[in-house]
Amino acid sequence: MIAAVALLALAQAPAFPFPRGFVAVGDDAAMAVPRALPAGPARVLVYFHGMLPRAATAAPELSRLGREATARGLVLLALRGEQGLCDWSDEVKHHWCWPNGKRQLPQVGTTLSRLGVALAQASRLLGRPLEPPFIAGFSNGGFLAGLILSDTRLECRAVAIAHGGLLDGQRFERGLPVPVLLLRATGDLFHGPRMAQLEDALRQAGHPAQVVVRDGAHELTQADARAVVDFFAGLPTPDAGR
Repeated sequence: MIAAVALLALAQAPAFPFPRGFVAVGDDAAMAVPRALPAGPARVLVYFHGMLPRAATAAPELSRLGREATARGLVLLALRGEQGLCDWSDEVKHHWCWPNGKRQLPQVGTTLSRLGVALAQASRLLGRPLEPPFIAGFSNGGFLAGLILSDTRLECRAVAIAHGGLLDGQRFERGLPVPVLLLRATGDLFHGPRMAQLEDALRQAGHPAQVVVRDGAHELTQADARAVVDFFAGLPTPDAGR
């Protein structure tokens, strides 16, 4: 504990618009850390934000998820998106975004390489090893979380997709190895139907997801953040079955 506290005290505040209290992890990531970490390897929730304007000064979704994660003893690690990946409109091409289609699978690999570096840096700052991460994404970040689930072999403990959806040409192998949580909103006219399609695709692959449906619009609410963290925190530890 002393080593982790000392390293975190020396860490810089991140330049990207992460909320107050987040600690920089390299140049393009940050983490929120519980006041007292439980003993043993740290549990980490890796989060991919929704698309953010270049001039964004705050991302409320990060504050909401950070509060819920740290209250349950989880470290929240969030990377910054890339510019140019939301390429369907000049209005959003400079937004911070994530790979959001099968055509961008090479960029998914690049993102996972960045994630590997950030996880190693987080482990060093915390002064302890990390468990395989939980993966969560909202909206544009939810599309990336889905691509990680369908098109990569990233070792993770579970995946939560909030208000994203099924992508064109996306397929899931039978017998996916991790639990999945899906969150959708009845008033989300674009992502809501896509999330229903994603639920159907997972069921057809023999891997039904846990689903949370709420009233309201397209956003990551505090209740959504709590549902994600409750889902992850309620799963057994890697050694529970041994």
